[in-house]
Formats: sequence, structure tokens, C-alpha cells
Amino acid sequence: MKQKILAIGSADIYINMDMAQLPAAGETVSDDGGVTVTNGGKASNTAVALSRLEAKPLLCARVGDDAYGKRLARLYKESRIDISYLEIDKSLRTGVTVTINEKDSAPRKILYRGANTNITPRMLYALCPVSLRQYI
Repeated sequence: MKQKILAIGSADIYINMDMAQLPAAGETVSDDGGVTVTNGGKASNTAVALSRLEAKPLLCARVGDDAYGKRLARLYKESRIDISYLEIDKSLRTGVTVTINEKDSAPRKILYRGANTNITPRMLYALCPVSLRQYI
């Protein structure tokens, strides 16, 4: 029998840029180091990984009512993740982390928490099934 496992927390989009050199203040640079856009967030990644291990993940998270939120919801459906507790936030966009990888330097990250900021204990309590409320 497959185990049901609840993943609670963030659902984000990661944008990674590789650059030879960062621009100075007020400067615009063009760089062909590459850009990747991937799905992320700790709860999101956990739920996807659990699905690949053939568990039955339930995801309790918030995404914005935007293209990134739709992208994540589509991923969860394709991964057979129970999204009964995924909320669509009408006021904030989906969380985004931008990572800039400069050659020979540590990565720089910019985080927009977005809809993730509206995950509160009260929301989790209301979203989660009665049988799981004892763990919140």
C-alpha cells in the first residue's frame, strides 16, 4: 500500500542565470551564459520526489493566480500529487527565486516569497484534513 505523506510549505519558480560578470550600478550588460527556469520550493520538491518514489503525496501550499502558479499546478497533476490543499492566491504572485551565478564567485540570490507569505498556521489548520490537524 502506498503511504500518504503531507508536504507543507513553499512552492516556487527558480530562475538561474550564469554570467561572466555582473553589471555595475546603472550598467546594462548582455551575456550568453544561459538562463534556466525550473520548478522549486521545499514542499514542492518534496512532493515531486515522493511521487517519484511511488508514495501518495499531498501538497499544502499557495501559488499565485499567474502563469507560474499554473505551471506548478500542471506539474503536480502530471506527477499525481494530491493538490486538494493547494490554494491559489488572488492577491500575490507565485514565489520566485532568481540566482545569478557569476564566474569565479559565490551565487547571488534574490527571493520574492509572494504567495508563500500567506501560508500561516491558521491557513494550514483550515486546509488540512481533520485527521492531520493534530500535527499543526
